[in-house]
Parts: sequence; structure tokens; C-alpha cells
Amino acid sequence: MSAVPKRRKKRSYISSILSKNEVFRDGPYNRQLFLRISRVKYIINPKVAVRIAGEWHNIYDLLLAQRLGIPSNMSIPNIQSVILPQNS
Repeated sequence: MSAVPKRRKKRSYISSILSKNEVFRDGPYNRQLFLRISRVKYIINPKVAVRIAGEWHNIYDLLLAQRLGIPSNMSIPNIQSVILPQNS
């Protein structure tokens, strides 16, 4: 038995969570966690930071390729090339 209800395992539920939390979407509960790179592809917002022991660290600095199981000879796309508008 799973602790996660069946309805939350469905693609439609997961897609709704991703789309509700897109960087460029307006909404009162939007956390701007995901950046849509194509119709059904998302990445974690490159501006997301995590506080560890009182210091802020960019999420991608913490997600090392070795920890993700990516072979060392395989490159990770350069997330710095993602252009985000500057908040005024």
C-alpha cells in the first residue's frame, strides 16, 4: 500500500502541479518553482536557492551530476543560458 493516493500519481495531477508553479504564471499560490522549456518539459527554476546552515546555495550547485547518476562523460545542459526577466 502506498502513502500517496492514486489520484496524485496520475499524469494530470502532476501536470497541474507543474503548471500552477511555473515561473511566468500569475496566481496567488504560485511558488515559481518550475520553468517550462517546452510543451511538456520542465526544469527547476534556475533562481531557486536553498538555505543550508544559514547560507543560500543555488539548487543547481547542489545537484552534482554524480549525485544524479549522470555519467561523467555526459554533459548537463547549461542552465545559465536560460533567460529570465529581471523583476523590477
